[in-house]
Amino acid sequence: MAHCSSCSMELRGRISSTSILCKNPSAPWCRGQARPKYFRIQASNLATERKSGSPSVSIQPEPRKIPYGLITSLSGLGAIETAYLSWIKIFGGSAICPASGPGHGCNDVLNSAYSTLFGTPLSLIGFVAYSSISLLGFSMIQSLFPEDDVRWLLLGGTTALVSASSYFLYLLTFKLENASCAYCVASVLLSFGLFISTLKGFKWKDVPRMAGLQLVVGAAVIFTLSTGFAAAGPALAGSSEDIDLPPIEPEVTTSSDATKMALAKHLKSIGAKMYGAFWCSHCHEQKQELGKEAMKILEYVECFPDGYRKNVKTAKACEAAKIEGFPTWIIKGEKYSGELSLEELADAAGFSLEK
Repeated sequence: MAHCSSCSMELRGRISSTSILCKNPSAPWCRGQARPKYFRIQASNLATERKSGSPSVSIQPEPRKIPYGLITSLSGLGAIETAYLSWIKIFGGSAICPASGPGHGCNDVLNSAYSTLFGTPLSLIGFVAYSSISLLGFSMIQSLFPEDDVRWLLLGGTTALVSASSYFLYLLTFKLENASCAYCVASVLLSFGLFISTLKGFKWKDVPRMAGLQLVVGAAVIFTLSTGFAAAGPALAGSSEDIDLPPIEPEVTTSSDATKMALAKHLKSIGAKMYGAFWCSHCHEQKQELGKEAMKILEYVECFPDGYRKNVKTAKACEAAKIEGFPTWIIKGEKYSGELSLEELADAAGFSLEK
């Protein structure tokens, strides 16, 4: 017979082995251990105890079912993605997106009427949500809080993420005219990954309480989003079915000095190419940086030579090069996305601007 009180053990009679649970991790023999909710104690054979003079006890924390490391990693990726998009939204600029026509790319989605909620960028709200879940996961890796409390917080947080992601997927499909947004899809996958990972910490007996929490959180999220977007105007600027843009490029008005001319000649000699679109403002700014004389020397590839209209495709040269945004440079076999300064171009091409 075995009796356990405040983690002290009395062994009565002859027993070969026994397993008991200790719920007092503050006991002396528990000190220095991690702090899970329960500990499993193995009492050895009584004959062995008699020889040694004291019971032999080993402490084994019960294994956790929630993969906190995975949750911390996935939510960390989500925090990085939303931090990048928040920076773009707040400070301006263009996100690196898969190539698409105007009004149908991820930048247009990020600037649409559905990109803010009550005046706050959705990406910033997402950053706070992902960061909170990442901190919770990390705290449990360090065993800072009771697991039973944290798993319910994680369930509520991941349920909110899944509800919001599902709603955004609906908007992307039916309200934004099937606009492409790789960041949106990535966020959906991360949200569902976090949700499924959290479910591993629950049992069938928890289902009634889980269902109640999920219904309340999901309904609150959908109601908040629906209310915030109720007065949203046109989803995408210029996203008309009959859009038809002729291939008219803005004129380059700046002049090239000797350094820019020399750089352009060097880029030409090593086979460097700049890929762009006539409607892309960043492409025009890159051309203005180099000047009109230098642009006549450089090899520039227009990805929409026939203009833009519904269902138009990019030029074959751009598809072959797998261009994912404008402008894009290919220098010495390396791909560089976005506008590049003269110093960055020279460094990529192995050219000295001091010549």
